[in-house]
Amino acid sequence: MSFTSASAQAAVCDSGVLINEIMWAGSSVSTADEWIELYNSSDQIVDISGWRIFDDVKAVEMAKIDDGQIDPEGYFLVSNNEKDHEFSGGESVLNIDPDIVNSRVSLSNSNLKISLQKPDHKEPFSQNFETVDIAGDGAKPLAGSSGDQVYSMQRVKYDLSGDQKEAWANSVERKNLDEGAREIATPRAYGKAIISLSLDRDKIPLNKSFNLDFNYEIFDPDGEAEFVQAELLKNQTVVAAKIKEIQDGKTFYFPAENFCPQIKFSLFDQSGEFFSQYFAPICYQLSSQIKMYEIMPHPKNKDWNGDGALNSNDEWIEFVNFGKEDIDLSGWKIQDASGKRFEIPSNKIAAESFMVFFKSESKISLNDSGETLILYDPLGNLQDTLKIPASSTRFDLSYAKWGDSWYWTAKATPGEVNEIRDLSSATDSRYEDLVDSWEKNIITEGTVSDIERSGFSVLVDGNPVFVMSQETNFSFGDKVEILGQVRSGKPPSIIALSVKIKNQNNDEASSQTQPSAILEESVISKVIKTKKTKYIKLPSDNLSKMVLGASYDRFVQSFNLIKLLLSFSGVLSFILVILIYDFSCRK
Repeated sequence: MSFTSASAQAAVCDSGVLINEIMWAGSSVSTADEWIELYNSSDQIVDISGWRIFDDVKAVEMAKIDDGQIDPEGYFLVSNNEKDHEFSGGESVLNIDPDIVNSRVSLSNSNLKISLQKPDHKEPFSQNFETVDIAGDGAKPLAGSSGDQVYSMQRVKYDLSGDQKEAWANSVERKNLDEGAREIATPRAYGKAIISLSLDRDKIPLNKSFNLDFNYEIFDPDGEAEFVQAELLKNQTVVAAKIKEIQDGKTFYFPAENFCPQIKFSLFDQSGEFFSQYFAPICYQLSSQIKMYEIMPHPKNKDWNGDGALNSNDEWIEFVNFGKEDIDLSGWKIQDASGKRFEIPSNKIAAESFMVFFKSESKISLNDSGETLILYDPLGNLQDTLKIPASSTRFDLSYAKWGDSWYWTAKATPGEVNEIRDLSSATDSRYEDLVDSWEKNIITEGTVSDIERSGFSVLVDGNPVFVMSQETNFSFGDKVEILGQVRSGKPPSIIALSVKIKNQNNDEASSQTQPSAILEESVISKVIKTKKTKYIKLPSDNLSKMVLGASYDRFVQSFNLIKLLLSFSGVLSFILVILIYDFSCRK
């Protein structure tokens, strides 16, 4: 019998021969215990003399078939070794003789793409080959597995090209292997039936009702399967189940539910269940409150992801949920300028919280010359976009969001609220001493160069520094000594605790002292008078003035006007009393 259609045969150059099963992972005795199975899906004997198996990734020939043919619906096995070959870990698990053996048969576990080729006889004496079939796409194998449990990669759809994932599946049975072998593979044989599933919609809105329509195809060359069952699971618990005979249609329908389901499909023969497969659709949530929040494009001296290595895997992208409800980010995608995308796995970001993804997980590389990141929701809608400037010299500096703007900051805060420490003061060598003193009390001297309502600027070694102070009774050119705490800014700033005028021509220097909410109260100087210096402790309402700003100034101005009016009325009253007294005496 034939298991392929006319269109399928056309897909393999009308020969009917294709790559049918690949043991790319080797076996438990040796990773070199590998083989490739060819299958003739036609009803004619096919002569494959002169054909070869070619490694398209390495561009080398793996095996040449000098003489051979395949019977209708027959197999041809090309192996790295004989069935009784002794590896260091034991004898090959093969229990049948391969048709040809070639030690050059070596299949990649990470970059697999091989082709079955036959000589091109269109031109006499041509050395060219024509591709008959392919298997793999040059990346990881499309099916099968390595590790504790090895599965071969088995062809299940002949009408699809061999570089498509849907054309392959894991083998589900063990045939023609040594007794006691743990591998799941069927060299020169078919395994049991395999089911191929598809859903009319693979994305489902979370916490909303939905209908499920499933389509399935069963690869069952030996006609073993009798029943197929579909179970709807919620948190591993079956909430609904349907079973039907194989011939009774190829769809299942479940009515509306309001949870994110998992579906289990099972096949039964006369002995019971022999195969099952799980299918989990993407359950998504939409939100306008998910944004990019902080980026680390050029890590250098800190192991940000904690893997013990300093490399580009320490790059990270942070998201924030500005909303008031938790959001599942399943199906959300981040894309870089090259078009490479990372689909966020099932992760729930809490309300008003953060989520960080390192390059080691996202595989998104942030270019030092500048980068563009785009955030899409599960339906492909644009949610956020960010252009990151060049980061070639921004070692361990993050690019962080504050309000509606982005800033380079010297204090990266993954998983926390951003704290902006502006790059102008972090990378400018003129301010290295101030940068090293962030949030520390310092004493520095400078010359007043500008005066504003909230403070004044001084030149420290010729470089501008802004001093936050409510007392600005200075003149341009005054030389001052400042005691305060360093903060970032453009230029760097100091929150002043005390400011002392040190003009050389003055016999006495004056000083103003103001309290700060961020400094210890014990640090504030008390009222002290000396011959040349007078320290004045400001009243506590100056702190409110520093916090409240201009609105407080208007209140103070109004309050001062009231005091002035009251004082003026008192003087008038005093004069009036004198006039009355004088008038009485004259009488």
